[in-house]
Amino acid sequence: MSGDEHKALLAQFQAELDEAKADVSAAMARRDSLQQIVAGLRKLADPGEPHGFGLTQTLPGLDTARSFGDKRLSAPGPRGREAVRILLREAYPKPLHVAEMAQLASDRGWMNDVESRRNALNAAAKRLVQDKEIERGSRRATFRWIQEADR
Repeated sequence: MSGDEHKALLAQFQAELDEAKADVSAAMARRDSLQQIVAGLRKLADPGEPHGFGLTQTLPGLDTARSFGDKRLSAPGPRGREAVRILLREAYPKPLHVAEMAQLASDRGWMNDVESRRNALNAAAKRLVQDKEIERGSRRATFRWIQEADR
């Protein structure tokens, strides 16, 4: 290969590298924007947030669903994932066992319409672990909140 061929090859790969850097930069900017949107929607949807308000307060047709006796909508307090998020956030950095979460939910009058609070909270916690919102504790059926900065 001659010197001119090397220079042409170098220029070609430099152009590809510059294009790849631009693509990465755009993807990172999109990721950052999506993270902000998701964080904002979480605050809006989480009735446990002191500065937010639950989506259940803003959904159209909610009063109609309640008037027809939908137990899930008429039960006081958060359910499932929302309940787990609130309880673990309040307990942070201490992990909570599912039995403790069930007792706390019961004490607050949450999820009175479910057959087994413990099973419902355990299933919700497992889904939150899969979504990387919480982590498993060192004991079986124990979970811990992950701070936003640690995700």
